Amino acid sequence: MSLQDTPSISICVLTYNREKELLELLESALKLDHYDRIVTEFILWNNNSSDNYDKAKAFIDRHPELKIRYIASDVNWGVAVGRNKIMKMATGPYLLLIDDDIEFNAPGDLVKLAELFHKERYIRNKTVIINVDVYYHSTRERQVTAFPHKQYDKYKDRDWFLTGHFAAGAALYRKDAMEELGYFPDDIMYGMEEYDLSFRAIRAGYTIAYDNCILLWHKEIPKGRMTSKEKDATLWHNKAMVFWTYMPMVYFWTLNCCWGLRYLLRTRDVKGFFRTCRRIAASVKTRKRDPLPAAGMRYLKQVEARLWY
Repeated sequence: MSLQDTPSISICVLTYNREKELLELLESALKLDHYDRIVTEFILWNNNSSDNYDKAKAFIDRHPELKIRYIASDVNWGVAVGRNKIMKMATGPYLLLIDDDIEFNAPGDLVKLAELFHKERYIRNKTVIINVDVYYHSTRERQVTAFPHKQYDKYKDRDWFLTGHFAAGAALYRKDAMEELGYFPDDIMYGMEEYDLSFRAIRAGYTIAYDNCILLWHKEIPKGRMTSKEKDATLWHNKAMVFWTYMPMVYFWTLNCCWGLRYLLRTRDVKGFFRTCRRIAASVKTRKRDPLPAAGMRYLKQVEARLWY
């Protein structure tokens, strides 16, 4: 594909209390080839940070060529809703959603991203979300938790594959499909919202993919986030809600058994275990089940998605 034919990309970033890391992301964006011809806009949403962002705002003023639209929210909307707000604002046909502690790796990254959805394999498979590779900035090792397949050893050396889920903070999305699907769920503030969107995409007949055309550097800075115990409980609860909604009941129960045991082994917090169980029980009372059809379950099994937990 010639550069003239490449689609426009909207870069979408949600930031919270990470000005230093955000500045390093913006610096890396300055080094990208053909930025002006590929990027429609760079939407930067400050999710009510308590930290000062004056240096970032000054950087934005000095670099109008980055086309940054900076929005300072007076409400912390959480991760999923905050991302939705950015993605809905975006005008490009393709949305590059990345975390604020990411850095681009090479000058040619944008050109490769702009070509992705025009590859025959993704047209043929009706792919609407493509995860790229993520490596830790500090160790230069791949971030396995951001790799979109649970059978890591089997899939780690593949150039691309179809999968059943994705990591939201390092992916390219088709804007038209996100509008059709309704973006991320509004009732999940943080964690496992990717699974909800994945299952809705699969139900609609779309696919999700991984492509190693580029890698992104991730610093994974925890500042201002949950404690590890809070995170474990939240992820368990949220994934249970997603499985309650979309999966056969057997997988809902196996997930709770495995994640409950995982929580106990990692935290030794018996009170937190029962508190999370009660929270899940209360949540399912108000959440309607809408299981995937047989075709969606076949797809998940074909791509060897992990269903038990």
